[in-house]
Amino acid sequence: MADGKTVLLSFFQTDCGTCILEAPVIDSIYIQFGSGEEELLVWGIVSPYDGLTEIEEFIVNTEITYPCFPTGHAEDVFAYYDISYTPQVYIVCDYMVSESIPFFQIVENLDYCFPTEIKNIDISPDVYSNFEQLYINNPYGEPVIVSIYDITGRQINRININPQQEQIIDNLKPNNIYIVNILSESGVLTNKKVLIK
Repeated sequence: MADGKTVLLSFFQTDCGTCILEAPVIDSIYIQFGSGEEELLVWGIVSPYDGLTEIEEFIVNTEITYPCFPTGHAEDVFAYYDISYTPQVYIVCDYMVSESIPFFQIVENLDYCFPTEIKNIDISPDVYSNFEQLYINNPYGEPVIVSIYDITGRQINRININPQQEQIIDNLKPNNIYIVNILSESGVLTNKKVLIK
């Protein structure tokens, strides 16, 4: 805290199905924000009922890279944060602790701790996800160029959409956040974060 760091605490159990789904999303946020080398630290706090073997298998199976902490004081830590179920995510910054945060609102909540490069800006073209697909509708009277990035900043698609057309993007990973940048022909740039469900 004295160094101005923000800490994201992810409380989980290794046999929790929702924890398994959320872990890659949390890891992608961890990677995007510097893998612990910049403003954000991410710590997985593991249930006291999980041993080292289960934790190592969880890390391998989910391919996460953020540190996970088994501890002899895990029951105390879970009790301190009043964790009665998993997963739960808390953000600690400026010596204050957030309420439990849904994993799809983590990036928005980080804005309260430090300015992020990604801003959730409402945009005129409709952008939404459904059944692991991304739908982008261009209601403008001019073409737009759409660039799609994963949360690590890697561009995964770039398309042109003509006026009054809708484009469907598939083959996206579920439970991951993507950033959609839309550049209009007149030079207006807008963006939006989208969670693929």
